[in-house]
Amino acid sequence: MLSSKIGADSRRLLNVWRGKNQDVFLRAQHTEIARLIPVLYIVVAISCVALSLSYARSAPLWLSVGVPGLMMVPIGLRMRYWLGVGGISDRMPIEKIRRDIKQTNYIGPVIALIFTIVGALLLSHGTSNEHHHEIAGIAIWILAITSAFCLSATPFASILILLSAATPLTISLLMDASHVIQTMGGIVILISAQVSYMLIQNYLSFFKMVHSKAELEKSKVIAVLAEQASTTLANTDHLTGLSNRRRFEKAVLEWATQQDMAQTGFAVGIIDLDGFKPVNDVYGHSAGDEVLIEVASRLFAEFGNAGQVARLESDQFAFIASSASQDVVLEIAGKIQLALCQPYKVYPDRIVRIASSIGIALQTDTVTEPLDLIAHADAALHQSKANGKAMITVFTSDMELENLERAKIEQGLRMAISNDELQTYFQPIFEISTQRLAGFEALARWTDPELGVVSPAIFIPIAEQSGLIGPLTELMLRKAAGAASAWPDELYLSFNVSAEQLVRESAGLRIMTVLAECGLAPQRLEIEVTETALMKDLPAARRTLENLKAAGVRISLDDFGTGYSSLSQIRNLPLDKVKIDKSFIDDIVCDEKTRNLVATIVTMCNGMNITCTAEGIEEQAQLNQLKLNGCHSGQGYLFARPMPYVDVEKLIQRTYSGRKKMRRAS
Repeated sequence: MLSSKIGADSRRLLNVWRGKNQDVFLRAQHTEIARLIPVLYIVVAISCVALSLSYARSAPLWLSVGVPGLMMVPIGLRMRYWLGVGGISDRMPIEKIRRDIKQTNYIGPVIALIFTIVGALLLSHGTSNEHHHEIAGIAIWILAITSAFCLSATPFASILILLSAATPLTISLLMDASHVIQTMGGIVILISAQVSYMLIQNYLSFFKMVHSKAELEKSKVIAVLAEQASTTLANTDHLTGLSNRRRFEKAVLEWATQQDMAQTGFAVGIIDLDGFKPVNDVYGHSAGDEVLIEVASRLFAEFGNAGQVARLESDQFAFIASSASQDVVLEIAGKIQLALCQPYKVYPDRIVRIASSIGIALQTDTVTEPLDLIAHADAALHQSKANGKAMITVFTSDMELENLERAKIEQGLRMAISNDELQTYFQPIFEISTQRLAGFEALARWTDPELGVVSPAIFIPIAEQSGLIGPLTELMLRKAAGAASAWPDELYLSFNVSAEQLVRESAGLRIMTVLAECGLAPQRLEIEVTETALMKDLPAARRTLENLKAAGVRISLDDFGTGYSSLSQIRNLPLDKVKIDKSFIDDIVCDEKTRNLVATIVTMCNGMNITCTAEGIEEQAQLNQLKLNGCHSGQGYLFARPMPYVDVEKLIQRTYSGRKKMRRAS
């Protein structure tokens, strides 16, 4: 789409250049003619006067004076015209230039022909001595004409003038009885041929000069085209043809400097498509591209020339609205949502629908940096996504404080990961029926010198959004696996993997590499994933889980019942365990519906030959109910709180006292 647009622009500019190239050549011809023709007419006028004076006594007055006198009239008018247009060829209309050159091709030869015929007629009236003078005068006249037109830019007119002058003169000379005069006729023929050759060569030199100039102009045009194409590619999204993030940022800066925007203000909005990923997963990326192109078309139709629209990344778009009124911008955002939620036709018989979440930032006096509007709109978008799908949120000062706090946490987290300052805590998991220690769940803990204790509920989402989740996960897995390698073989390690990690193709390989380096058998690792994480990209997540399962790693579905998949997806996943969310355990004693639901989950797990773990057990009554339901294992404050590794060692030593000695951690 973009390449065809660039190609069309290039062809248009080259066609314009070709037209201008022809115009340049014509203007160069006109300039050269305007410079030389007045000189030519002066020479002709002097020759007319000389002929009249030479034959005033011997020839009839109408021939010696009348005809040359009449010739002086058009000669004077033409000379006056050319003196008037001299020096303005570059400003004259091209059609007038064409007309002048065409007239020159005919008027010049006609004047030369008349003048030479008059000279030939006068020749018969003169004395022998006058004949010699006449021959000399005509020869001088021919040389003057050819000298002027050797530099002429119009070879047709130049050669025609020469032939018009030389032909009657040569005939007159050759018909004379004197051999000397006849010889002069032959000389005129030779001179005419030589001058014609010179005229052609001079014209070719003139043409080459103009052509070289034109080629230089062409090179400049091509350079401009290349620069424009490069700029277009650098600032345009290749799929939709909209501006990309780079161009959008420039547009925000440009809008901020416009004088009329200082009074009316403007707003920046960022749009995220809800439900776009399933379109790619179900119908393929070509269908997804069709949807994105249609989204771009609808946004452009909504704004036209009244705003700016861009595609920032994947399924995220942005716009600039020419108003800082919250009511007006909310109305615009509402229209955008309405336009984008209309059906999309991706196949002849397939219709899909998507929604959109929007974050908006208004230009205010407190916004000192225009590009901060993009960051503010992005923060508002995150708030929209957190509040639910298809929401519109306007940035507020409270969000700005949250942004600053988030930025501080992100920077602190980067330093903590780099300096290995995060701690690994472990929460024991027990078999409910026997109260036997079964394993530990690894949990990340972080205490920052400035921020203090930062909850995982805060820094884990920030790590996911900022791209830090990869190095954070690998760091914590390496620590936890290194510790677990020293435990008795029957104890397993439960470890949480985020959605961002799960959908990466290399996720399974990275996990197996860490296990091999730490000396922990894959069978002793249990990977915990949430339903929400699975639904980010179910096909990719399933591939990763199946690869890990094949290597011996156990798979556990965390926070079951709180996400999107529920029972419809659980049968299609390679699961070994389901973990019942704490929210169900909290009400298991006092709420009969919850109690029956938990019992149903346990029964389902038994029917599917997978185990079941209850989270957040804090009371003995909860434990007793879970035991009645047949739940396999549990964890919570009733058993033990998350603990540092030194306390894990003590717990294991107490549990295995007299049976096995704990291996030293590597």
